[in-house]
Amino acid sequence: MTVNFMRFGKTICRLREMRHMTQEELASELEISSKTLSKIEHGADCRLSVAAQIAAVLQVPLVYLLSDAQGVYLTNQKRKEAQAHLKSLMQILNGQSRN
Repeated sequence: MTVNFMRFGKTICRLREMRHMTQEELASELEISSKTLSKIEHGADCRLSVAAQIAAVLQVPLVYLLSDAQGVYLTNQKRKEAQAHLKSLMQILNGQSRN
């Protein structure tokens, strides 16, 4: 899956602003610098783990951020499949980070 990071960043910015959060507030919750968040919002790529943290703080499924970033509409079935796949990937990543 290829992510359009420019659109991904705009989605994060839009969701952050809808929640009346500043970049500094969101960055603080993510434990990253506001400069790093600004770069992400302006199209810099980021790790999947950071994207997952952003989704959690903004209270949206990670699959929403990724699908919205691609401009893709997912049917309910495809959304469920994607969520299951991402959950599996996160479990694998979490298992590797413990080793």
